[in-house]
Amino acid sequence: MKKTFPLPLLMLLSLSPALTAVAVAGEGRPSGYLSEEEVSEYMKLQHQYQSCLVRRSGEMAGDYEDVRKVVDAAMQKCEGQLEQLRTAMNEHQVPAGFIEAFLHNTLRRAVKQAIPQVMMMKAEQQP
Repeated sequence: MKKTFPLPLLMLLSLSPALTAVAVAGEGRPSGYLSEEEVSEYMKLQHQYQSCLVRRSGEMAGDYEDVRKVVDAAMQKCEGQLEQLRTAMNEHQVPAGFIEAFLHNTLRRAVKQAIPQVMMMKAEQQP
């Protein structure tokens, strides 16, 4: 039997990667559920975007005075990663509203992670 997860559980998993979930087992795919492989793929793509944003922000830290501009520029460079996640979710016919909420959450978490790191890098560069 294939393990599946309800869509709201995916959102919870994105909020807390350490969160463990009990898979719903059953014949076929119940409406509104994602397979374990799909959840794993989304989490992998989410992590790739977050890593890209942090890495690019660090590379561009000296290019701008304002930390927000650094992160904005890095977001533009990593936009392709976010589109890969959107495409993967569209291919699995995930509802559009859920996709938008998940991508917004992914973006927000990545920015919250990148800004403090860029601020520390900029502080270290100050004489």
